[in-house]
Amino acid sequence: MLVTGIGGGMRPRALAWGLAHGAEVYVTSSSADKLAEAVKLGATAGFDYRDAGWVKQLKAAAGAIDIVIDSAGGDGLHDVVDTLPQRRSLRVLRRYARQCLRRVPEHGRLPFRQVRIQGTNMGRLEEFRATVACVNAYKPKPVVDHVYPFAEAVVATSARRTRSRWAKRVLRIA
Repeated sequence: MLVTGIGGGMRPRALAWGLAHGAEVYVTSSSADKLAEAVKLGATAGFDYRDAGWVKQLKAAAGAIDIVIDSAGGDGLHDVVDTLPQRRSLRVLRRYARQCLRRVPEHGRLPFRQVRIQGTNMGRLEEFRATVACVNAYKPKPVVDHVYPFAEAVVATSARRTRSRWAKRVLRIA
């Protein structure tokens, strides 16, 4: 499993989810600190997507990947096999693998890899029940970057948009 851009939002949760299901999880980031944090949380290895050789490094370490969790996706995926280093995740997918995205663009090259791109929102009731069962069994701890007092809500919201964040930022009420 590959989780792209490990530092942001729900990606540390995706890492925990993969580990809970027995996956060997690899991650990408442009931050050495975020890659180190992910390895501390259980990632097998991390790769700097700004490094032109990260795809080869990942293939050497993992072979091919069965599933990519990419919560950015969107227009950047158009260049996934060409120029954008952080969006080269299709190059590491095993044949018949899946790439899970929040925003799914059209891409004419996907049929050649026979890859399924699966858009995702919050899932169906059966998936929610499976999620609850997994949480009860695995008991993952939330990954929190920073806790802000409620009075700093505007600062916390602004900080959410920075690349330096790691995981979730929380507002303390009271």
